[in-house]
This record gives sequence, structure tokens and C-alpha cells, in this order.
Amino acid sequence: MAGIFSYGGLVHDVVNSEGMRASVLYYGPMTMGERAQGSVSQLTYGEYLATNFANVKEVLANIEQIKSTLVELPGLPISPKFHWTVTDKSGDRAIIELDPEGVKVYTGEEAQVMTNLA
Repeated sequence: MAGIFSYGGLVHDVVNSEGMRASVLYYGPMTMGERAQGSVSQLTYGEYLATNFANVKEVLANIEQIKSTLVELPGLPISPKFHWTVTDKSGDRAIIELDPEGVKVYTGEEAQVMTNLA
């Protein structure tokens, strides 16, 4: 796995040995659960996907079971919020958003563009 570590704690972009890549952009509506044992923070969510799954199909098969939590990033006045894009070497892609209504996943043509607009 190789990744870009930024802002003192965020794994911004990551790719694994199977060719799956995860990236983040700002996403204001993001909602994550309370801290719990085994939960994954928004800072390492993409890293978690890249280290636990080989491709987009595996991510999507398991996305509902991933516990997530919002944590602060030192030096920022508020906790940063994100959404993620995952792609793999087959060309498959998905955008993952954790909204108040639950996990939203966009695939195929709906996942061609991800912006940081909320």
C-alpha cells in the first residue's frame, strides 16, 4: 500500500497492491457514528478500505458493516468531513457518502465525478 498522509493525520489518497485506489474530498453533510471499539475515523477510512479490500466489488459488499466515527484533527477548528471515491484496475468505481440517512453509494455513470460541494 502507498498513500499520501496530510494535515497531520489524514490519509488523503491511497492505493493497494491489487490496484484499488481511495481518495477523499470535503463533504459538509457527512455524518459518522459515535466512537466505538473497532470504529474507523474519517481520517483513515480510505486507508481502511485499501488495506481490507482488493477491489470496489468487495468494498460495496462490506460497506454497511463498517463502523465509523468522526474525530478531530489537531489545528483545525472543526472536525473535517469527507466523502470517498474508490476505483480499481478493472475500471469499476464508486462514491461513498455517509449521510444522516445512512450510507449512500453511487456507482457506474453516477460515479464519474466527485466534487467538494455540499
